Amino acid sequence: MKEQQHSRRTERILLLFVTVICVALALQFYNNIKKELKTTNQGYLAGTVVNLTAPLQTNQVKKILAEGGYFTDATYINFIAKNLTDIIALNGSLPNLGSLNKTDGMVDALRFNNSGSESGKLRFINSLAHIGMDSALYRQEKTNPQPYPSHVAVQKENTGIEMKGRVSIEEKQVAPKGILVKLSEIITDDELDKIAANDQAITTDFFARTDEDGHFEFSNLKKDGNYSVLPIRPGFEFGASKGKAQIKNSITLPFVGKPHQLRLLDITEYRQIKNDKVFTVRTPKNFENTFL
Repeated sequence: MKEQQHSRRTERILLLFVTVICVALALQFYNNIKKELKTTNQGYLAGTVVNLTAPLQTNQVKKILAEGGYFTDATYINFIAKNLTDIIALNGSLPNLGSLNKTDGMVDALRFNNSGSESGKLRFINSLAHIGMDSALYRQEKTNPQPYPSHVAVQKENTGIEMKGRVSIEEKQVAPKGILVKLSEIITDDELDKIAANDQAITTDFFARTDEDGHFEFSNLKKDGNYSVLPIRPGFEFGASKGKAQIKNSITLPFVGKPHQLRLLDITEYRQIKNDKVFTVRTPKNFENTFL
């Protein structure tokens, strides 16, 4: 019995000791952050810091972005401020500032192209490379798409090796028919040297278009060849290309398209704004209440 009482007394002493340490650390943390909370409140009053909760004033955001020197294009500042206001109006608030660099901060890519700013157009053009296009192919697909069959033979020799698949789109109202599919053959350095020595012309890109149900097929692929496939459609992205190195057997590749979107802020802009602490997602009062 005495041993049990002694053990419990020891437990209580240790628990008290741990509690004192936790309280001391919490108070130290709070004292360290008090200055930052005070600075944030002063920023609210001066209009140099804004809390990202609805209702958010577009002009207030424009002022902060302009005075912070994050962008030099006034039209682009208006575009960013308007879309940021729309994002906050839709969500009410953000769980954390990092959400601006994730799904919550995504905007339809075409808006950047139509923003009327050179910065916006440049971001859109640069984004095309990530979905397998360039500006020339984008214009062609929008205005005068070239006809291709859904089944394309890469060479005359019947090798029995195929790359085929089906392309679907998340938005059910968009038909999967007529989506451009690009097959690329990756040539090794040794093969390139042989081709150059023989002065041969070689085709490495082949194109097909999906049929009514979204199917495509590339046949007669070279055994041990290296191939990748990627669907291409303006306004949509299908993820990374898929394929096979040193292919020996036929494979089937599924693709699902989703709207082509960009983060409202690119990584450099986001980091600068985050480091300058001009945006908050919680007020100092909210923080204090949660902390307590």
